[in-house]
Amino acid sequence: MSDVLISTIEYGTGGGRPLTMHLLQAQPRPSALAPALVWIHGGAFRHGSKDSGIAKLFPFARRGYVCASIEYRLSGEAIWPAQIEDCKAAVRYLRAHADELGLDPERIGAWGASAGGHLVAMLGVAPDRPELEGSGGWADHSSRVQAVCDFYGPSDLLAMTEQPSALDHNEADSPEGMLLGGAVREYPDRAYSASPVNYATGDQPPFLIFHGAEDMTVPHPQSQAMYQAMGSGSAIFHTVLGAGHGGPAFEHPAVVSLIEAFFDQHLGPVPLPTPANATPRATPPAPKLVTVNARSWVNPDATPPLATFESFESRTVGGPVGYSLYLPPGYENNPHARYPVIYWLHGMGGDPRRGGTFVRMLDEAIRAGIAPAAIAVLPNGGPAGFYCDWPGGQWPIETVIIDELIPHVDATYRTIAGREGRAIEGQSMGGFGAAHLGFKYPDLFGTISISAGALIDFSAPGRSDDVRRKRVFDTVWGGDAERCHADNPTTLARANADRVRGRTLVRSFCGDQDSLLGLNDRFHELLQALEIEHEYTIVPGAAHPYDEKIERLGLGHFGFFREAFARVAVC
Repeated sequence: MSDVLISTIEYGTGGGRPLTMHLLQAQPRPSALAPALVWIHGGAFRHGSKDSGIAKLFPFARRGYVCASIEYRLSGEAIWPAQIEDCKAAVRYLRAHADELGLDPERIGAWGASAGGHLVAMLGVAPDRPELEGSGGWADHSSRVQAVCDFYGPSDLLAMTEQPSALDHNEADSPEGMLLGGAVREYPDRAYSASPVNYATGDQPPFLIFHGAEDMTVPHPQSQAMYQAMGSGSAIFHTVLGAGHGGPAFEHPAVVSLIEAFFDQHLGPVPLPTPANATPRATPPAPKLVTVNARSWVNPDATPPLATFESFESRTVGGPVGYSLYLPPGYENNPHARYPVIYWLHGMGGDPRRGGTFVRMLDEAIRAGIAPAAIAVLPNGGPAGFYCDWPGGQWPIETVIIDELIPHVDATYRTIAGREGRAIEGQSMGGFGAAHLGFKYPDLFGTISISAGALIDFSAPGRSDDVRRKRVFDTVWGGDAERCHADNPTTLARANADRVRGRTLVRSFCGDQDSLLGLNDRFHELLQALEIEHEYTIVPGAAHPYDEKIERLGLGHFGFFREAFARVAVC
């Protein structure tokens, strides 16, 4: 049986002051070089302590790991990127002192929760980045880690401001606002720099991600987006059913054993023998996990209020595909009535829950007589699918929607199954999708509605450090500029202008504070040049989130669908 020596040492400097870590080592030490494991505490970037890591790391230290629970500067002392600079200095310290600590410098893992989850994700996806390394010491050594366990960490700070949460993550006094030094959307460059999803390129070390399905502090889609950003890299994503932001489920032995197995697999431990007189403690039932180690088409937890989760068997993907369904008031009581359908596409990093406000306000508008009774279908577009078929059949979202979902909906529900009874609307990435599908298939959709469309030409040259843009280009279009150009809504609008002009009702709307306004302005100008009649609204005071625009526009905005479906009637 080994004992654990706990010492507190100075590992570097931050902002001119010493930074310390708790170091945990088995006594006696293993005879061979040991792996190292770094714990980074949470606390909304503004509180918390390295002391919290001692209990977390103690079992690993007893099994032979060299363990470090580190201090880093909190947001009340310094803003981003001070926090990651300190974490990187700690990793460099361990590597620089590998010989005296008895650790293998090529086997260092990182584990953290909440804000700490964010920071370990950054260690994993942004190694040896000069702009993030800082000057805390040991500059001749790498800050790279070989495995990462991320407990419910933020991953995309700008998207976070749009996602369901008990907090307003945009506010200057929010955890993210204090990290950046002001309201998140006022500092988009800092938010971009502080978002791990923007650095993932598919060649990062193995990731193990856990997130509570009911987390209303750091929204669950944050970890979905982080997982999706891994691309072809090694990653496993566990959703902890019934769990919120942390709590007992994450401490359960069943979860701890998954973490131990993960680090053992990727770092290769030097385990010490279990004491002969060890007695297992009684434990509560293990938490229920939904585990994803491949992109999932079924996500029942993503269903917004007033909608139901439904699914169908897809030949394309070889299994079930889920979607959210809203049926209008009176649907069940009018068995002979048929209804138009609105397909609503969510944005990047999201899921059908993003359409919660759309469904709620559509329902209110129908009940108020402003909008006609209509069915709404909210597909699962994936966190970064862009509603185009990916190369190699990895994510055939376009084929699933066009060839399978629409026929399934028409066969299952009492729809008006023609282009005049079918509209498509989407937000941001979903706006791209609505324009892409609407202009590509003008015989399927009689109405196209684009909300703050991310109408980006991903094949065009961009900033050299725009990792997200490159990742989308490489993932969705396989880096093929010709394929990307063919899918672009601009290309499709030009190609099919004659089939749309005078036949299709088109509108777009965008906030005047939205960074995508220029792209939407240019698309409006293109439609004018093509003589495609359309409605274009700039919403005063609104930034990018869908809810900001729609709340300002009010229920009258849904009167558009009365015009859209004027050629058909509920019958």
